[in-house]
Amino acid sequence: MADLTIAAVRQRFATALEAVTDWNESPFASGVFASNIEHHRFAVGAPRTFPRAGTVRQRPAVTSYQVETEVEIQWAWNLGSLDQVTDYDAALAAEALLLAAALGVSQSSLHVTLTEQTRSVDAQGWMLGTIRLTTVHSMATS
Repeated sequence: MADLTIAAVRQRFATALEAVTDWNESPFASGVFASNIEHHRFAVGAPRTFPRAGTVRQRPAVTSYQVETEVEIQWAWNLGSLDQVTDYDAALAAEALLLAAALGVSQSSLHVTLTEQTRSVDAQGWMLGTIRLTTVHSMATS
């Protein structure tokens, strides 16, 4: 398994999601995405990486670790004011497309598992969703 940087993991998902029709990556980082939402935009973050259980040994010459990196995809959909139920269902369908793209990333040197999906609607009619994935990969330490 080839080593991947955390940035390479994040970028692999962003590239896959960019291929979904009408969706674009937000110029804002995932930590501030919810404060700067736009329709059909998403942000990909990697908030946490940790060594896989049983792979941590105190050896001075370790050059890579098997790690798990959590990937968080935040997305936004503006519900219209007239028929929000129909728009809500359309947003759920769009979420399914984003999930399929995320799960379809190249699994070369990367194993991907769905962790959870959450979504909420705010008072302004924005549906904000989050797709959380766990990835397993090798990460260089030097």
